[in-house]
Amino acid sequence: MTKKNELVNKQDEELRVACEIPNGMSFGLDTVTSKDIKIPLIYIAQAMSKVCADGLANQGDIVENMESKVLGGKKGPAKVVPFYFQKSYQVQKEVNGKKEFHGIEAYDGERQYEEVKDGVKYFNYPCFNFFVLVVGDETKSKYMLSFRGSRNINSAGRPMLTQLMNSVQRGVPPYACAYDIGVKQVENEKGKWFVFTANADRDVKVPTDVMNSAALEAKNLQTMLSQGASIQTE
Repeated sequence: MTKKNELVNKQDEELRVACEIPNGMSFGLDTVTSKDIKIPLIYIAQAMSKVCADGLANQGDIVENMESKVLGGKKGPAKVVPFYFQKSYQVQKEVNGKKEFHGIEAYDGERQYEEVKDGVKYFNYPCFNFFVLVVGDETKSKYMLSFRGSRNINSAGRPMLTQLMNSVQRGVPPYACAYDIGVKQVENEKGKWFVFTANADRDVKVPTDVMNSAALEAKNLQTMLSQGASIQTE
């Protein structure tokens, strides 16, 4: 989680960020480029996570990686409002018989889980990435909630995307509904760990100002990505 992840930048990394800035609030923001922007990542603290070793979180907590703030977990879900969706791959490569992080690559169609390139073995983990606001966060900061691998996609990513698509088909914008992001424990022959769960919370009415912020963030993010911008998470 301490490694820097990047959504692939297809053009110049110094591309200027195209975003709407209210009158009188430019503050030199016209010089900001995509290289300057980092979006905190929401992830699950596992047994070997640094936040657990440092005593900042417990195994199964849902944490954001900018300030190591616990947003939810086993005791209760994190509540988010999604405003943008993107698929990608997290790629790992085999080094001395072990998998090491290689990078985040844009979705370019279905890939084989395991590939060999120039004699090196690579592993492709599909990711469902939801850009979200956190309910109750007065700063309306944006986060990336990434469901990596088949377990997380099946337990949270695909159900959440299905519910979002159903809403859109009814003419309801995706940011008009809040979602409970929880965790559940799974296991195999290698051990136990936590994966995400996701369910729409129809009882929560998303405030108008939050929906407006989400709509603006979606427009800005779409503009940036369509022009080849790179988005990083610490």
